[in-house]
Amino acid sequence: MNFRRGLLILAVAGACAAAFAAKTLWDAGEFRSLEAVTPGPCRQVEGVPSSEDITIDPETGIALISADDRRRGLPGAIYEFDLTDPEARPVALPAHQPQDFHPHGIFLHRDSDGSKRLFVVNHREAGSAVEIYDYSPGRLELAGSVSDPLMHSPNDVAADGPASFYVSNDHRASGGWQKTLEEYLQLARSYVLYFDGEEFTIAAAGLAYANGVNLSPDGERVYVAASVGRTVSVYARQADGRLRLEQVIDTGTGVDNIEVDGAGNLWIGAHPRLLTFVGYMEDGRPSPSEVLKLSFYAQRGYEIERVLIDAGSLLSASSVAAVHGEFLLVGSVADPRFLVCRLR
Repeated sequence: MNFRRGLLILAVAGACAAAFAAKTLWDAGEFRSLEAVTPGPCRQVEGVPSSEDITIDPETGIALISADDRRRGLPGAIYEFDLTDPEARPVALPAHQPQDFHPHGIFLHRDSDGSKRLFVVNHREAGSAVEIYDYSPGRLELAGSVSDPLMHSPNDVAADGPASFYVSNDHRASGGWQKTLEEYLQLARSYVLYFDGEEFTIAAAGLAYANGVNLSPDGERVYVAASVGRTVSVYARQADGRLRLEQVIDTGTGVDNIEVDGAGNLWIGAHPRLLTFVGYMEDGRPSPSEVLKLSFYAQRGYEIERVLIDAGSLLSASSVAAVHGEFLLVGSVADPRFLVCRLR
């Protein structure tokens, strides 16, 4: 009897493990059929070690690119790319920055007096920080640096003032195996922080890998991408900076960074097969890319358009999509190139 019971327990355990593995693969998009979609003619631009996040200054048409050499672990830089120049190449900006500079998410804030500040998530060896730079074309001047124990795993940043910002913390756990458990068990434990210029508070929680964060053009709403949850959450801002959840949108893909155009549309780089993306980070195998355009309508209606889907031959591991006029720029987590596409 004990032998039979042991076999039964093993059989049940095996079935549960197989079911869990199948569910994990399904949720990660590994069974998803990907049909190629192109927004128009695209060209690859070389000259950066990566292009994990991109934002475009609408006044000048200059794209700012967060580039870190993740493959070799070398320090990164912020690059400029002038969309008004058809012969433009990416140029690294000189900056009074920490020697240990590994940029991740970025955000360009334009103040009422016309001054501009670039906010940069920096993964320093001694602990991550948000670096704040005064920016003008061709120049970055470090104005401040903000860190906090709550911000132990920052991913992206969105500023609502010259010294205040939201930042996504993509894991609650700070240890390696605990972070892995959060991802593979799809635990919604990550959160978004708000820094009011003096202290941090948790503005929103309960997210499965909080990633891209951005603000609506009027500053009244905050959008947060959850990569493992494959959702975009829409929050209303409160007077104290905290966020009230209004809507959760299932995108069906591993959403990454969010850029917002002047009309309020969200442009999102995404990873349609998350486990393939993990393999890409380990050994460079191709990982598919996807770009979404998320448009909102009255009564909280929305529409998702899949603007680009590529198997990974044109660009692997798309992490951001930014638009300016007829141009769409698509960045990658670790590819040494980015795409410049002309929208049809």
